[in-house]
Amino acid sequence: MAKSKPSNQTSKPHQPIVDVSQKKQEITPFFEKLSDPKALFMLWACVLLICLAIFKDYIFHKKYYLFLDLGADSINIIYTNLMYYAEYFRTEGFPAWSFKAGLGQNINPFWLDPIASILLLFGKENIAGGLVFVVITEIFLAATFFFLFLRTLLVNRFSAIVGAISYSFCGYLVVCSTWDLNKYPTEVYQAAFLLFALEYFLSKGRWYYLPLAIALVSIHQPFYLYLYGVLILVYTLVRSLEKSSEVLPMVLQLGKIAILGVIGVGLASFILPINILQIIESPRVAGGVSYFDTLSSVSAFDMSDGIQMGSACLRFFSNDLLGTGSDYRGWQNYVEAPLFYCGLLTLVAVPQAFALASRRQVMLYGVLAFLCFLIVVFPYFRYAFWLFSGDYYRTAGFFVTILLLFLGYRAVSIITQESRINLVVLGATLVVLLFLLFGPYDIPKENINVRLRTAIAFFVILQSLILWALSRVSIKNIAQVGAVILIVIEVIFLEGTAVNKRNAASVSEYAEKSSLFEDNTNIAVAKLQEQDKSFYRIDKDYASSPAIFAGLNDGKLQDYYGTTCYSSFNQVNYVRFLLGMGLIKKGDEFATRWVNGLGGNTLLESICGVKYVLVKNALDLRSQGFTAVDTVGDIKIFSNNNVLPLGFTYNQYIDEKEFTSLPLFPRQKALLHACVLSAERGKKLGLKPYSQIDTTGILNGEEYNTSIAARKADAFQITSFKQNDIQGEITAKQSQLLYFSIPFDQGWQATVDNKPVDLEQVSFGFMGLSLPQGRHKVVLHYTVPYLKIGIIVSLSTLLVYLVLLGLFRKKSF
Repeated sequence: MAKSKPSNQTSKPHQPIVDVSQKKQEITPFFEKLSDPKALFMLWACVLLICLAIFKDYIFHKKYYLFLDLGADSINIIYTNLMYYAEYFRTEGFPAWSFKAGLGQNINPFWLDPIASILLLFGKENIAGGLVFVVITEIFLAATFFFLFLRTLLVNRFSAIVGAISYSFCGYLVVCSTWDLNKYPTEVYQAAFLLFALEYFLSKGRWYYLPLAIALVSIHQPFYLYLYGVLILVYTLVRSLEKSSEVLPMVLQLGKIAILGVIGVGLASFILPINILQIIESPRVAGGVSYFDTLSSVSAFDMSDGIQMGSACLRFFSNDLLGTGSDYRGWQNYVEAPLFYCGLLTLVAVPQAFALASRRQVMLYGVLAFLCFLIVVFPYFRYAFWLFSGDYYRTAGFFVTILLLFLGYRAVSIITQESRINLVVLGATLVVLLFLLFGPYDIPKENINVRLRTAIAFFVILQSLILWALSRVSIKNIAQVGAVILIVIEVIFLEGTAVNKRNAASVSEYAEKSSLFEDNTNIAVAKLQEQDKSFYRIDKDYASSPAIFAGLNDGKLQDYYGTTCYSSFNQVNYVRFLLGMGLIKKGDEFATRWVNGLGGNTLLESICGVKYVLVKNALDLRSQGFTAVDTVGDIKIFSNNNVLPLGFTYNQYIDEKEFTSLPLFPRQKALLHACVLSAERGKKLGLKPYSQIDTTGILNGEEYNTSIAARKADAFQITSFKQNDIQGEITAKQSQLLYFSIPFDQGWQATVDNKPVDLEQVSFGFMGLSLPQGRHKVVLHYTVPYLKIGIIVSLSTLLVYLVLLGLFRKKSF
């Protein structure tokens, strides 16, 4: 039997299909007359039209792209960090250490976003208004790269345009842009670039885009190297097996991709090592509070509950069938539930990919569909995909979206190019989709938007008719134009809800303020800074974020050093201290991200330099050693009479094992007298063991005052202070340990009298150094770990890349 010529879009010749073999002169469709640049301009015109319709209130400055509802992270993390980085660059320089994140943290990791970071050039005052343009830019990039990917995949221009629109306005991008525009929209456009670069290499042997795509993934999130490594592996295997089952060529291809991947990682090394270090040292990894044990113990055959299954099915059709934002009434919440929507035409077309494919392709696509089925139906496999780090879909769900688009628009391309469609499959698809849309789910009927469901059913029927029309020679041009118009209308109708029916920050309300966090706190802090030039920290008993969730990062925008912080990767040694003091329960992963600080723990506030407390509630702190010093509007300012300086001395230690056996309050009392070390380290540093441990829950005023006075006796006097460079003097009456209430970090280096000394990790997570008797000059300096070596590696790799580009640019690698 003669072998047929291999094709990326092979089909089953024996499959019953519509007879379109009439001897008619087929007219070249309008879209196929366009060049790729012109088709790309048409795509951009469609994307611009959709963006103007969906984002008009944000573009024309009626609202900020900041959400006060369930998307509160857009304010409490994204906006706050961008504002703070802009200020940090202005006052301190390149991001390094900051005392405005908890008790202090390296803020260099994850500061760089290729698009959002551009806003830093325009100053703090323009960041809120510029966020929507970051999202729109990311949408344009996603559309462009996915169009190029589909064209490289030999999908025709019409299908590439419609597919790119569906991809760039998928639910994962639009909904998650209202939550974290630095993370999820960035992931979507970078995934499109990666797919284009990978297909360009596999089909044409051109390699030079792939290292750049992998470098972007590496910069964005190191963990994504694993996630997208899986995508690269699976995609390469599928594309190779579509053509041939020979093993050696596949192995060689994967080997070449691995080499190009190493180049990509090398290009990103100027920031990758410190990003990896923060993940490794975070409480979720090094702190022993991950979900691994809980999630890995789940049975592999436990099925998703009815609410999760129903939510997953309905969110193939729309993000909002179960409500929008904080009004969402499905599984988990609006942003963490599955986000599978990527165009209704995609859903209608996917079964045609199986009907029109070769037997080999059907098997491959079936395996991919089965893997997606496992992820949705059996949670264990979703947990395993995430290495048991959390109970969420996110990228796992996004990969389902990519598969739907990959299959759907290859099928649309075959239908439009070859005028072939399987009507039986089309009819069955319509019936199944309507059944899934109206099916009986374990979800209360009142939780489902009935009007929206009816409208979606109408769209599904129209898209089915469009798909049929695309196979008819006589009306193909009209059908293609109609398909583009319909997809634009559908996207505006379905995706506009996620953005416009939300509680977003009003420009008129906040335009005259320095930030969304501005309240009387700013005035109170300014007064304190004018009166008190020393180093101190401030606690508050309220939050200033306008969002429904307290942000805990207020100090970054209100210009004070605090104790609270909210981040995915908080400073591990600060969290270790809180764990050691019993302020965070062991295994409470949530509390390691939402760190409520030291508020209400007077002894720890004194030890950690909290000099002022701002109070809105009817709380009188005078009985706890505070003095009321001022009132600003609704805020009372209390001064801590027993606060300790940033650096003070200990000459006693308590063994760590003995310390952790104490009740919680006696632990706090013990820190007034001794630092916490292992017996071995304590003896080596020449400290005396502390033996007068009081296990009662009482602290009398005399003991408190005496202990504080003893710690202040040999205090570190700051002579020069910057966040990355602290200088001061101290006179030690005897050999002691100089303790700093600064979380231990390997980036800190110390000198005593111009001689380098080792810093010790003390009291679970703080810094200390051994100090001999006498007067000394002490300098602390912070350098971002691995930054210099990372820059050297990146520059060296860039040189290698440019050499290879010169040698192999027009040759297959």
